[in-house]
Amino acid sequence: VPSKILEHNLFGVDLDLRACQLAAFNLYLKARTCAEAHGASSFEMPQIGIVCADVHDIDTDRAHTIFDEVAGTNSKTRDLLDEMVDTFTETPGLGSLFDPKAPFRKAFEERGAELDAVHGSDLPGLFQDIRDSVEENNQNGSFAAADLKSFARLLVLLSQEYDVTLMNPPYGRGGRMPDIVQDYVEEHYGYGTQFYINFFEADERLSK
Repeated sequence: VPSKILEHNLFGVDLDLRACQLAAFNLYLKARTCAEAHGASSFEMPQIGIVCADVHDIDTDRAHTIFDEVAGTNSKTRDLLDEMVDTFTETPGLGSLFDPKAPFRKAFEERGAELDAVHGSDLPGLFQDIRDSVEENNQNGSFAAADLKSFARLLVLLSQEYDVTLMNPPYGRGGRMPDIVQDYVEEHYGYGTQFYINFFEADERLSK
């Protein structure tokens, strides 16, 4: 049971890689202790949904190839995927404020909620297919490949809805935000550029 909980029920995003590693290690210790207390002779750590959002070096060439595979002949979906990855790579420091649904939401409002014949309006399904394709085709150990895997996992995590969401936003007004993050927040969030309130808005978007 502890393994299933880690794999299917707990997810997290942070800009700090060390924070992600510490969180994963603490979850491993707690899950292993719980499993042993219930008589398990061993505990195997599953793949968990903790993702570092500090992605610097996405293999964009490989990303575009995967987008071609997943989007098929739908050029509009393909263009929106390009817009999404360009926005993310050009706006470092977004973390969980990144809204991967944003370009698609605008397109839905303008022309109806259809991505393509396979996905319909199922954005999480589209992003899951991207993640699956990345996992299957990116087996080398380069930083660019690792960052693409992290980005694909981040798409899935930030497009799902959750029963409970917890955040630890930094306090402070927009002056603490990098200018490029302020520009993104002003375009995609209803409130002014204040980390604390903007995280509340992100929390609302991710909650059922």
